Amino acid sequence: MSFRGSEARSNSIMNVEVSYGGTWLDLAVTSYATFGDLKKIIAKKTGLAPESQKLFFRGIEERDEECMKMAGLKNNSKLLLRNSARNRVEEVSTSNDRKEEVKVTQISQGSELVAEVKEDNDNLAAQVSALETVICDGHKVLENDINFVMEMLERQLLKLDEIKAEGEGKVQRKMEVCRVQSLLDTADDLKRRNSGSNAMSSDDRASVRYTYSKRTKMDV
Repeated sequence: MSFRGSEARSNSIMNVEVSYGGTWLDLAVTSYATFGDLKKIIAKKTGLAPESQKLFFRGIEERDEECMKMAGLKNNSKLLLRNSARNRVEEVSTSNDRKEEVKVTQISQGSELVAEVKEDNDNLAAQVSALETVICDGHKVLENDINFVMEMLERQLLKLDEIKAEGEGKVQRKMEVCRVQSLLDTADDLKRRNSGSNAMSSDDRASVRYTYSKRTKMDV
């Protein structure tokens, strides 16, 4: 009985990773904590007030009252943290002429950065397609292969979240966010289907592993 109680308590804890200022925060929260609860934990770690925090999961800003588990977060899920207060201060302290100059620069840089992320997304889309072909044929792939693709896709969302763009660059960024979210949904569905599929033959497994050995290494 004591073992079962200990197991239940351990299952109620969820680890999440939060990207902030070029660093990663590894945090532990209860499974049914809200994003507001998480912001309080982050405040203790960084000194950043909860009201100045903006948390994003899969490209969507989350509300303080939203339960993290109900929003789809799992153990080792990744989020993006932004300092909304700093952005407001920078806007107020910048002159009108300077803001126009920055805006033009952001349009150009935003499009270029989105294009770079798109190239990586193309590679990940090909990997999801390869997984889908194998699993739909009734074979089983290594779960780590699916987890790898899903983790890379989540990191792509974080990259897109950090890109500041206007005009056409903003449109391209939004399209890529929707694309990555769709790929994540497909990969998640494939993971569920793969867990219930029959084991693949040794020849099929060797073929799939060869395919994955050729995948492009991305700078994450």
